Parts: sequence; C-alpha cells; structure tokens
Amino acid sequence: LNNSLTRMFMGRGGIGGGAGGAGYLFGAAGLLGGAALLANANRGGGNNNNLPPAVERSGGSGSGARPSSREIYDYLVGKGLDHNKAVGMLANVARETGGTFDAGLVNPDDNGDGPSGGLFQHHDSRRDGSRRFSNMRAAAGENWKQNWKGQIDYALSEKQMQDYLRKSKGASAEEATKLFTVGFEKPANSGQQAEYRA
Repeated sequence: LNNSLTRMFMGRGGIGGGAGGAGYLFGAAGLLGGAALLANANRGGGNNNNLPPAVERSGGSGSGARPSSREIYDYLVGKGLDHNKAVGMLANVARETGGTFDAGLVNPDDNGDGPSGGLFQHHDSRRDGSRRFSNMRAAAGENWKQNWKGQIDYALSEKQMQDYLRKSKGASAEEATKLFTVGFEKPANSGQQAEYRA
C-alpha cells in the first residue's frame, strides 16, 4: 500500500467508488469526485499481494461483501462522523483489509494470538481474553461477512470508538488516522503503523 494511506483519500481526487484498477491514488475529479478508485487486488481477479503480512502468512481468507471506499465513507458520514474522522477510519480499514475492503476477511491466528476478522479485523485474544471478533459477529448477525454496515455499527458502539471520536475532535485527517490506529486498531508497532497509515 501507499506509504500514506490518508493521502490516498485526501490527495487530489478524494474518495473512490469504482472497482478494479492498478493504482492506489485517486483521480482528479475533486474530493468526493467521480472516477477515483482504490485498487482492489481481489475484485478484478487478482491476488492477495496487498493483504497485511499477518493475514498472508496465516492463510487468511475472505469471501464477504466488498463495499467501495465511497460506500464506506458515505455510510460513516451518514452516521454523523465528520470528514476527517471518516477518512481516519477508512485509511485504517484499507490497511486492515489490504485494500480489498473485504468484510469477510478472516485471519485465523493473528500474530499467534487468536482469530481476527471483518473490515476492522476485530480480534479474539487468547492472551487477554478479549472477544471483539466474536462480539462483532454476534452483533452483525449470522451473515456478518456480508453485513459490512453491521460491522461498522458494532465498531461505532465500542468504547474504543467513543474514545477515538472524543480524542479526534478537531483533528486533521492525518491526526485522526493516527489516533484510530493507536486507539482502536492497536496493531503491533502501533506508533510505526500510525505513521505509515497517516
């Protein structure tokens, strides 16, 4: 993925809505303009070269709904998030799914600590006993892999999300991306990942 995921959504073109394509940057049609798109390795029959390394190594797979970045952005804004908060979340979803936006993506043993899945790669941890993946699946329902809106709704209800929304008040898109990475996603090397994603 691009070294700056936030710039992919903010840059010259804005939020994309198309499928397929080779580049990660958006077109020049304006912030929420037309032909801009996020490359999707799987939509066009490609491979999983853009999946996060942990998903690739563990044989993670997906077979869920694949909303466009534009659909996710519009849904977040429709839920009351401002532009910068929505972009911060979207940059993280792009990284967590390797740019596929596959709501059914599952990593069966994320970092050797239990399964993760969905747009946000919610995680069930053997180390600390957290059950975020199981709770997301229960909240989104039996068809959780197809229910990308239910996954977002669950994420919006979590304490970590409420903290993010509070802390990112007035933040730039880049700052919001970093805050979401560190406070919600909490990947290994979160400081480095926050810089990468922003």
